[in-house]
Amino acid sequence: MSDSPAAFPPPEEGLSLHLRHCASEADATADICQAYLSPLLVSLAVKFPNIDVHARESAAHDAIVHYLKKPSAYDPGRGDLAKYLRMAARADLLNHLRAEQRHQRGRIAWSVVELGEDAGNLCGGEEEPLARLQRDEEVQRCRACLHRLRQRCTPEELGVLDLMLAGERATRVFAEVLGIAEREVKRVKDRLKKRLERGGPDND
Repeated sequence: MSDSPAAFPPPEEGLSLHLRHCASEADATADICQAYLSPLLVSLAVKFPNIDVHARESAAHDAIVHYLKKPSAYDPGRGDLAKYLRMAARADLLNHLRAEQRHQRGRIAWSVVELGEDAGNLCGGEEEPLARLQRDEEVQRCRACLHRLRQRCTPEELGVLDLMLAGERATRVFAEVLGIAEREVKRVKDRLKKRLERGGPDND
């Protein structure tokens, strides 16, 4: 019984495909992709409906590619090939999400930096003490990073940074206020964002 409308091949067919692949049959790789990719994508969509579709597709592709590169990692005695690929795809997807969460934690949210500029908006009255403490610590960290960044900025970079913190998005406005070319604005903004993402200018 399949766990999704796009049915996985039955176990015996999976074993046959696995043996053909191990025997290096020319069309085995294509047959495995055709048999498993679509149901694997549906399975991930059912289990992780709120996850970005591109992340699910990447996980499904990676699971099949890794199996095709190293079929010996799959032991038919421990279960169906469909089960193995489902587990591999879910593991790949969760690893991707954990890596993305680590990346996001390492970034400095512009909204938090902006809050750090206005102490009156740091905390709402309804926040729990722990949440307030965590927000305060994050704001202090962002303020310290912003201070380090400002110390190392050129006058031109400071102008761009202040406009960014003010919420300005239009490159034309940056260029007009600073008297520089639009392409130069983008270069400066990218440089500042990279510094902030790395935690400040000390890592340039």
